[in-house]
Amino acid sequence: MNFNNFEEFESKLDNLYDNEQYDIADRIMENQIDNICKLSSLEEIDQYLWFYASVAGDFESFGRFQKLCRKLVSLNKIKSSDLAKYEEKCPANRWF
Repeated sequence: MNFNNFEEFESKLDNLYDNEQYDIADRIMENQIDNICKLSSLEEIDQYLWFYASVAGDFESFGRFQKLCRKLVSLNKIKSSDLAKYEEKCPANRWF
């Protein structure tokens, strides 16, 4: 599934979460990682990072967030030194 912008993505995911369709949301988020990495807008990448961080409340979703971060760092889209600000938002950090 492709999205035209972050707002469309966020709206779809919010709707899925509201309807407790977590498996579908997880698949969409996993499949969206490569598309996020192709973005040139750092502002839009930042929006996705905050979203992925905010829903990283379990081992699987935290792993997905880390996968996105690693790819973006390897592509020089973000700096590894910037990751801490996103990681602080992750609910999973309360458990790990």
